[in-house]
Order: sequence, then structure tokens, then C-alpha cells
Amino acid sequence: MDTKLKAVRSGHKGAITRLWKNFGDIRDTSEIEIEDVTAILDSVLQKKDILKDLNDKIVDASSDEDVVDEIQQTDEYMFDLDSKIRQIRKLIHPSQSKSHNLPVNTTVFQASNVTPSDTPMHTLISPTANSVPASDSSQLNPHANCFTSTSHEKKNECSSNFTNMSTAISNLEL
Repeated sequence: MDTKLKAVRSGHKGAITRLWKNFGDIRDTSEIEIEDVTAILDSVLQKKDILKDLNDKIVDASSDEDVVDEIQQTDEYMFDLDSKIRQIRKLIHPSQSKSHNLPVNTTVFQASNVTPSDTPMHTLISPTANSVPASDSSQLNPHANCFTSTSHEKKNECSSNFTNMSTAISNLEL
């Protein structure tokens, strides 16, 4: 059974290789059809799900000696596949890949009241009001004073506020 599962997995990996080649051909053309790229992405994502299931079955059916190698090989392949999926997504959504992984409705502010002689310059990242529910936006304001010249005195307060801000940002829908 282990051999058959590995053969099926090899077939799906071959299909992904052909899809990746098709993506490369499309990417190299002057006119890119987003629908074609999206179809390739959908197919690759379906194959990835199939591979996950097959990998689990193969690990379950593998002998104790082969499990470690099997897991390492599948992890390497899946990491490479995830990298390829990111490349495909960048072609579909190029503006999101240039934003340094910030949410679309994010504004970057330079902290005021900070001079080079006081402390190093810090950058505060704050979602815009449109992306934060009114009840959550109040949690973001306390951080404005965390990076002033008196920040050493307010270290504990800022740590607590930073945790609240991190929680609020992680709860945002991207």
C-alpha cells in the first residue's frame, strides 16, 4: 500500500510541475490573463490539499525507520510549493506584495517628539479608522505616547499597551 500511495503522490507532484511550467509560460508573456493564472492557482491549491492527505497516509503506513526521512522530504517539498503559491499570488495581486505585508488600509506614522539625540527614530503602524471598529480603535491610541522622550519612564505601561495594540491588530480582518 505504501508503494501505491507514493506512486499516486508522484503523479500529483508531476501535475503540479506541469502547472508550474504553465505558470512560467504565462508569466513570461507580455499579456497576462489573470483568469488563467487564477485557474492555475486553484488547481495547485487543490493538489496541495490532496498531497497533504497523501503525505499523512504515507507517514502512517511507513516503517518507524522511514518516518523521519519521509517527514523531512515532504516538509521540504511543501515549503517549496508554498513559495511557488506565493509567487503565483503576487502575480494576481501585485499591489499587496509591494506593501511589505501590511494590511491594505494601513498608514505608517513617524513618532513625534522624538529627536535623534533622545532615542532612535521609531515607526508606528496604525490601521486607518475605516478598518478598525469604533470599539477597538480606542485600544490603539495609548501607544502614541510610548515612543516619546519619556518612554523609559513608561516602559511597563507601553508594554501593556503594545500587547493590547497587537491583539487589536491581529483581530482585524485583512
